[in-house]
Amino acid sequence: MLPAPCNIRYGIGKDDHYDLGRTLDEVSHADIVALQEIDVGWSRTDFHGQVEMIKQRFPGYAVAWGPNIDTMSSRGATERRQHGNAIVSRYCPILSCRLALLWLPPVLQEVSDLLCV
Repeated sequence: MLPAPCNIRYGIGKDDHYDLGRTLDEVSHADIVALQEIDVGWSRTDFHGQVEMIKQRFPGYAVAWGPNIDTMSSRGATERRQHGNAIVSRYCPILSCRLALLWLPPVLQEVSDLLCV
């Protein structure tokens, strides 16, 4: 079984261009993928729903998603902006999933989490 952790940086490549498909190609060989920095509904990623894009890119895989940022979008009253992490698994079914927020000193002004599957 081949695991692959990957900070996808919301699909922004080393050349600073947004191309989520190209980013996911780098981990498409793995059996279990831990993805960090996934966006849903943000302008920096053309308001794409990256979780759905990941599910389409990995058909037949189990996908667990947990947002650590969840806020209203500036585009509309019912739309949300989310940012978080996902686990993608080829062979192992994901029976449960929970998001645990991690404490960081306030001076860091960051949100961090642990996606438990």
